[in-house]
Amino acid sequence: CLFIRTSGCNLSCSWIGAAGNGGPCDTPYSSHFPENDRMAIDEILLTVKHNIGNMKHIVVSGGEPMLQGRRLYDLLVELKMTHNLHVTIETNGTIYIPEIAKVVNLVSISPKLSSSTPWAANLKNTSISFNENIAKAHEKHRINAAALQRWISWRNEDKLNRDFQFKFVVSNIEKDTKEIQYILSLVT
Repeated sequence: CLFIRTSGCNLSCSWIGAAGNGGPCDTPYSSHFPENDRMAIDEILLTVKHNIGNMKHIVVSGGEPMLQGRRLYDLLVELKMTHNLHVTIETNGTIYIPEIAKVVNLVSISPKLSSSTPWAANLKNTSISFNENIAKAHEKHRINAAALQRWISWRNEDKLNRDFQFKFVVSNIEKDTKEIQYILSLVT
């Protein structure tokens, strides 16, 4: 399996850690502090070619890969056509792009719970300054029920072998379990 990590995210996740300190996204260089290094699609394809061997899986993660739009689609089409790889997309589920869905085998959806909102307590002892506007925007956009529903329904649109899974970051079992049940009730 080869991981391709995209930079940039439409959310700004942070949690309170076990010791009471804040904990930003596990890939802050892709979310809070997005990198601007760019690789051309040909460079990525060359990296895949040099590592192909027995590899049959590609995982595209982020940040939020859907922000890459057409460039991501072009890359995935090329990977499927050239190497016939199993492609997994890891997404927060806030953005659905039908063209990308058609070239993916598995979508791993990680809806963000309210515990991920970057309130001041979630940023304690991090290098990230609290910004109320960012926290409010995160809270407003962290769940997109229509996009989640599209990702779930997408697997039935044709006869291709595709699937999805949900994965949640749980920091408070009781509170987060209730919220997960609520999110799951929004989709069928």
